[in-house]
Amino acid sequence: MTIEIYLLYLLAVGIFFATPPDTSQLLIISNSIRHGLKRSKWTIAGDLSANCLQMTAAAFGLAAVIASSAFAFTLVKWLGVTGHGLNICEMHRRSLERFDFDSVLLPWNWAMSRNAAYAAEFADLHRSCREKDVAFQLIKAACHRPWRDGEEKTRATWYKTLEDQDDLEAALHWAMGVEGSFINTAGDVNLLPRVLDAVADFDSVPSDEEMIRTAESGNWEPLFA
Repeated sequence: MTIEIYLLYLLAVGIFFATPPDTSQLLIISNSIRHGLKRSKWTIAGDLSANCLQMTAAAFGLAAVIASSAFAFTLVKWLGVTGHGLNICEMHRRSLERFDFDSVLLPWNWAMSRNAAYAAEFADLHRSCREKDVAFQLIKAACHRPWRDGEEKTRATWYKTLEDQDDLEAALHWAMGVEGSFINTAGDVNLLPRVLDAVADFDSVPSDEEMIRTAESGNWEPLFA
């Protein structure tokens, strides 16, 4: 492949990615509206770097390798598909219609469940995954709220996690009420011992009344709007 053809390929794929609004672009728009360009620039950088990596891998034949290698195809199938944003349930549903993934990962927590449309789509996807025996993995269960502009980031996560142990326990116990699901811990190794302590004390799922009181007193906020 010549450099001229490769550059034309990048241009064509770049136009393709920029045309229809997908999950990452909707997240960029949401962050820009809520927090301004300064906050959203890291989302933009992450989206662009991921797209460049995908385009380069495809250009150099990784897609063909996966298609022709039983091991590589099985690995991708087993790892599953992940995503963020309020339209991720619909995106996962489309992915499972086209590909036989073994697993899906998506955000779920009390604050997000207050969005009636997202909660309904989440329930539909959960029911479909149970019927198809697809692993249902939950992320962002320990989310407190987005970081504020200028706020000191005390965790390695791109969102503020619940720091009060009682709040963390309530959030995780509530998420554990999703039958047949798996909860992935937040991306901060220092939070892991507290997460393990919280889930080890699981006895029952908190009631909606308990969660409302806890969330209101702790000012929990949805990560996506």
